[in-house]
Amino acid sequence: MSVVISTTAFDDFMSSTIGEFHDDAVMKPLDHEEIYVRIRRVLSCPEGMDWEALHYFWNVLQIAVHLGRAPPERWQLLAIVRDACSGERNIAPFSNRKAWTEALGHASRLMARAMYRLSTNSRQGIVAGSLLFFEQLGFEVELDGRGARLSSKSFRHICRKIEKHVAAAGGLNTANLLLQGMQGTGRSIDGSLSSARTPAQVYEVSQAGTPFHYIYNVALKHLGSQTRTGNPTAEILKAELHARHLAAALDLEPHSIFENTSLPTRFLEKVLRETVLYDELFSFAQWQPKAGLKIVGMFFNALERVGCDFPRASPSEWRMFTTRLLELAEESQLRQFSAVFFASGSADLARLTPLLELLSIPASRINREYDGPADTNKRMDAAFPLIAMGSNEFLLQPKSIAVRALVDRLLELMRKDEKRKAGKFGAATDLSKLENKFGSALELLTADVLRDIGMTVTHEGAKYHGKSRGHRLEIDIVAEDESHIYLFECKKKVLTNSARQGDSLAVLSDLTESFLKMQGQLARHEAKLRSDGKIVFEDGRSLELNGRQVEKFAISLFDHGALQARGTIIPLFARLFGSRVSTQKPVADAVTAKINKQLAVLAQSVDAICVAQQDQDRQDALHDFAMSTWWMSIDQLHYLCRSGVGVSESLKDLRHLESRTGDIVWDAKRVTLMGPVARAMLDGARTMNKRAML
Repeated sequence: MSVVISTTAFDDFMSSTIGEFHDDAVMKPLDHEEIYVRIRRVLSCPEGMDWEALHYFWNVLQIAVHLGRAPPERWQLLAIVRDACSGERNIAPFSNRKAWTEALGHASRLMARAMYRLSTNSRQGIVAGSLLFFEQLGFEVELDGRGARLSSKSFRHICRKIEKHVAAAGGLNTANLLLQGMQGTGRSIDGSLSSARTPAQVYEVSQAGTPFHYIYNVALKHLGSQTRTGNPTAEILKAELHARHLAAALDLEPHSIFENTSLPTRFLEKVLRETVLYDELFSFAQWQPKAGLKIVGMFFNALERVGCDFPRASPSEWRMFTTRLLELAEESQLRQFSAVFFASGSADLARLTPLLELLSIPASRINREYDGPADTNKRMDAAFPLIAMGSNEFLLQPKSIAVRALVDRLLELMRKDEKRKAGKFGAATDLSKLENKFGSALELLTADVLRDIGMTVTHEGAKYHGKSRGHRLEIDIVAEDESHIYLFECKKKVLTNSARQGDSLAVLSDLTESFLKMQGQLARHEAKLRSDGKIVFEDGRSLELNGRQVEKFAISLFDHGALQARGTIIPLFARLFGSRVSTQKPVADAVTAKINKQLAVLAQSVDAICVAQQDQDRQDALHDFAMSTWWMSIDQLHYLCRSGVGVSESLKDLRHLESRTGDIVWDAKRVTLMGPVARAMLDGARTMNKRAML
């Protein structure tokens, strides 16, 4: 999947001397094109490392310079070599010291023209600054060809130090002050706890972000800890300081609005891995509460319609229970209440108080084995809306987390009941039928959400014949208006814990099974529409193109963080379209086979779309396809699309916004706060069907 740089690359590069030459009389001192040619010639190596690896190492070397472990002149020389070799497929590895000595000698002639300047305001400068912060505290910082990092021992020690500060301040106190801080700094938007990346604009000072999600989970682990200091705020600030530097030292956070506007070929999995690891540190698993409070009831209706059995209570009782529970939830703090208070004199609610236990985990167990950001499978904040404090007392998580966790927990309880039923009759447990019901319920919910916001849904689960009578395809949902056709594909696939903790294969597998599969299906439908001008369904009805625009939506039950941001999926399409993924790791063969199968489906369909639009340049057709593709969770769809306005009008600004935040709710808020200059830029981008970087 990617070219792996040797761990010895840093030492190899630093040990290469700078060659000396004595033919200045023959060559002009500043004839940089001739020098570039000589650099390329000496480094040419068909079996060498990819040029992208050189760019990657250039960033590693920049961190080394900030750490004081390499002279800045070395970094400047490497920049010259990198620019000279741009466009080359392979170059000599750093272990070829003879070639690199000569190349650096040629590059040294251009040092007076070096354009790059070191900045502590860059991503590499901020990473190095945090590593230096810990180094000055006595922690060990390692550096090799693949990057700079805290030693494993130091990393664990720092995590324990953060826990110590949180425990001293008290877990509940820490969690609530953290959440209130998010609200006070604009990180709570209509109840959504925002994880938006905020890369610096030109001339702005860039700062490392606070890993809210990580600190929150440490706080949950210590809910049983009482405040042991007279100044808990000071302890929390110490925990936040160390956590912020810890997150920065992991080198995951973008600090430029231009970062990843195009994706690398050989290091694609590195970018995807950084994306999910950032989300693990910063992003809460949640439903947008303004939408979630409404669609949770709609989802219960959908589950009932597909024949799901609700545990311990009827669907109507679950709706009543959920309404009361979410009435108690706060946007920016954990709410403590008793079972008696929950019922509040209602005999019906009193009968349902046992459901509180079903939806809760004891405070002594939550995150008990969670020791740091990598322990994704040991944290439980997203699995339970409630935390049992003993004596029929409960803590209710913030509204956005609680509503999502409630749905997740209900589905898990249904799975457990299904297993219990199978065991009772001695049958093997097969959850596939139940999981299919969940998928069908999501399709029903999506259609109901579209109707709720005033859209006209014309087809649901509509089947038609593809290339042949035996090739049957199905569109989950179609909505229409006079100017647009909206195609929807729904999948309840979630981002697994393995992916969220940075397992590259798991990230690629999850991405394939969710978005790439849905994008391929949507492309097939659009290709049929554009090639034939219509789709005739098996029930005799048809969908006519009639010159309308086609917008495509991949809908998930829960969000996949910044992976589903348009700033990710549009460059991802540009990088993967027409490509095949390969790897030198046998363990990855099954995953790459799945990816290539979906890429083949996508390429074939998009090619058909381009052919059907002969009056349009191919590159423009590819651009239009990418621009008209969305991936969002069901709560985001409901929240972003205003009732009575419709999908197209609601999303017209977001369609053309390039913000790099990775958080579509944050972007929607930003759009409402735009000044006249930003508004003019966005309107211009819309006119040209482009995206404005704001």
